[in-house]
Amino acid sequence: MVSMAQGRSLPEVLRAAVEGIAACRDTVLARIWLVDKGDICETCRFRSECPDKTRCLHLVASAGNSDDPKIDHSRIDGGFRRFPMGVRKIGRVGKTGEPLLLAGVRGDEDWIADPEWMKREGVKTVAAQPLIFHGEVLGVLAIFDTGVLADDEFQWLRIFADYAAVAIANARAFEEIERLRAQLEEENGRLREEFADLFEEAPIPYIYEGLDSRFIRANRAAMKTLGIKPEEVAGTFGKSLVADTPETQLSLRKALESIGQGRETNGVVLELRRKDNGSPVWVQWWSKPAPGGKHTRTMMVDITERILMEREQARLQAQNEYLLEELRSVHIP
Repeated sequence: MVSMAQGRSLPEVLRAAVEGIAACRDTVLARIWLVDKGDICETCRFRSECPDKTRCLHLVASAGNSDDPKIDHSRIDGGFRRFPMGVRKIGRVGKTGEPLLLAGVRGDEDWIADPEWMKREGVKTVAAQPLIFHGEVLGVLAIFDTGVLADDEFQWLRIFADYAAVAIANARAFEEIERLRAQLEEENGRLREEFADLFEEAPIPYIYEGLDSRFIRANRAAMKTLGIKPEEVAGTFGKSLVADTPETQLSLRKALESIGQGRETNGVVLELRRKDNGSPVWVQWWSKPAPGGKHTRTMMVDITERILMEREQARLQAQNEYLLEELRSVHIP
């Protein structure tokens, strides 16, 4: 999960996701399909079953383990590179947003498209989880495993899928920002006014601030995330919103020292407090000194959902360990 969070590009995030699952030797194949426009309808093996050729699931990442060195599980150009929405098991998960767990597979079921492969690899479980971000199904994460997945393992796959969906959405946002930045650098003056509009309407928080962290300008997303009113922007110091914890304050001091020396900071995790109600917000913070060094350009990504998810996962793991110890103590004579 850490490697997914560190990925800035979508291919990096997708590769880290499937390779992370495939690190388990019982996993024969781990794959991700993302929803995109229909494109190869004429050659798609599911053409006759496709109810809507405007969009479908595109295979974008694949990894796995096989005893046959000739098999390349990283290929994404095979017969299952597309699934129509609502068609077959994967397509139905993509359309309904409902997870799928088929444990104890024999390999000769009538729904299996490639029974020879299933039997040869010894697949016993097919599991798929929708990749959902803010209520939208982005795609499907599926695994083919030689073991029989238990309910708690399937729940872990759900947590992994949620985490992957956040990472995918963030990577897409980063890529869009980078695309816009490159476009702005090429077109310079002509796009300055357009950039001002994009700054205000961008879905990711942007802030211009002085070297002392005094806000000069903040877009709507930043004001929403930080609980600041438009009239409060000019009088707000960013460092006043940082949580008063030793770890966070240390990260802040290091970041400000780096900025003061003209160096940009990348992906610093900070715990903040909203100005309006004091509730905690966790962000990843990127800040780059502007030419001339009089102010900095700051971008933040709200990772509060991710942090809370990790904490809940840690709590559940600790709870499970405690229960296991209790069970062991009961069975010890």
